[in-house]
Amino acid sequence: MLDLALSLEDQCAETLRLTREQKRAQEQRRRTPPTVRLWDGEWNLQHVVSGVEYGASFQWISNDTGPGMIEIPFDHPAAAWVHDSQGRIDRGEGRNVHITVDFCDTRWSGRLDKAVIETREDGDEVLVMEFAHDYENLKWYTVWSNPFL
Repeated sequence: MLDLALSLEDQCAETLRLTREQKRAQEQRRRTPPTVRLWDGEWNLQHVVSGVEYGASFQWISNDTGPGMIEIPFDHPAAAWVHDSQGRIDRGEGRNVHITVDFCDTRWSGRLDKAVIETREDGDEVLVMEFAHDYENLKWYTVWSNPFL
């Protein structure tokens, strides 16, 4: 906060210093890698897959649904857990897989739409997971009008 008792020149210098400090903090947040978490159908944390992904893309679209995609090695425990849908149901973890991606003070969250195993040219097996944003799920809920809403 600026001290108004300072001279105009000192106020300008202090404003410049605060602006540069804010810009450095913002760039530091941008350089921090995103935190990617996989949750079961009951929203219990199952895996943190930050740093193991081969590729990822999560789009924020204002007032609409943005797609999400992440590729992880198939030999990773998270890939085995996602691929074992019947095992998740039998263990009481639910059918759905949820994801949250925290980056730059924002959160993208969604539900697994499909998961496909791909074999790459070098022989690596990769689990490619596609997610639909939570807003897409919200669009399909039927809610009857009432005075409260």
